[in-house]
Amino acid sequence: KLQKQFLVPPFSVLNAREGWWQERKRAWLSLGIQSEVGRAADLMQTGESSAYGGTGFAGQRGARVSPGGSARPACDYSNQERGDGFGNPLSADATGTSIFDPVLSEVIYTWFLTKEGKRILDTFAGSLARGGVAATLGHDYTGIEIRKTQLETNEKALKELAPAGACRFILGDSKELATLVPAEETFDLIFSCPPYYDLEIYSSNEQDLSAKQTYEEFMRDYSSIFEQAAARLKPNRFAVLVLGDIRDEKGFYRNFIRDNIGLFERLGFKLYNEIIYVQMLATAPFRAERHMRKRKVVKTHQNILTFYNGDAELLRNPQLLEAHLKVLTFFNGDPEEIKGSFKNPPDIERDVFAALEGPPEDAAEPEERT
Repeated sequence: KLQKQFLVPPFSVLNAREGWWQERKRAWLSLGIQSEVGRAADLMQTGESSAYGGTGFAGQRGARVSPGGSARPACDYSNQERGDGFGNPLSADATGTSIFDPVLSEVIYTWFLTKEGKRILDTFAGSLARGGVAATLGHDYTGIEIRKTQLETNEKALKELAPAGACRFILGDSKELATLVPAEETFDLIFSCPPYYDLEIYSSNEQDLSAKQTYEEFMRDYSSIFEQAAARLKPNRFAVLVLGDIRDEKGFYRNFIRDNIGLFERLGFKLYNEIIYVQMLATAPFRAERHMRKRKVVKTHQNILTFYNGDAELLRNPQLLEAHLKVLTFFNGDPEEIKGSFKNPPDIERDVFAALEGPPEDAAEPEERT
């Protein structure tokens, strides 16, 4: 019942390993919404340039750290291939660290868009996995993308998709959001998966946020971007970020999650939900032994933070209220005569737990009513 009503049971853990989730993901992919398409052309490797042949801006920065904490590249797309976290290509059915899940996009739109508002702003658009899903569902999506090759790939795939809604990609630097997006435009949802500092270098463009030299520089520009985005969000709306914490050069977490919570609180938002998104294991079992040599557990989840910028009293779900208002029945006679007034009357079960072994311990005895 919950799945039918909310697409996914609205619990704090979303498990992408479950069979029905994977089936729905394959359905989205069959439409042409594939997150990895277009990323190989620009995504730079991180990690030790001597070991993996990195010669671009990313390679000059030295070793960086993957989710497990080792100084290895999170992905290596230098050969137009999906990476496994070690600089090796993945098999066709495996999933790299930077592949966004279209089912997750569908869930977020279902849960956090208002009934009246359908306009979505994505400060780090990336692939078609968020914009394509939004447009297919009939929403109005605007995404800012700094990589021209990715934008061109998205627009080509979008023509083949022919969605019911609108999907607009703007080429540019999100730090210039105030000038890239017309001043009169406002939105009903901020939804994005921002770069996790130096976990992946998306291009050799030094304006790319993932190419910042220090974490402090990264957070300065990062904060500016979401300050501009928050100014375009209508009141009583959500901002949803898909995030993962990252380790520093010594292996300690930087507390990127905490920094995001602090940022949005300064912008006038309140943290409303925290959801754990459980990812496919992919190469995690192969990395586990090496990581545990330094007592580091392999990270196989991401954090989804939802922030709200308005009156909590307005958060009631109108669909749930309507479901109760529409069920009204009237009878103008003696209730005892109902069965005799209709042919083939339905069986009337007074005890909702009659089919069970017994009622829950805290269940009250059903009342006799007329």
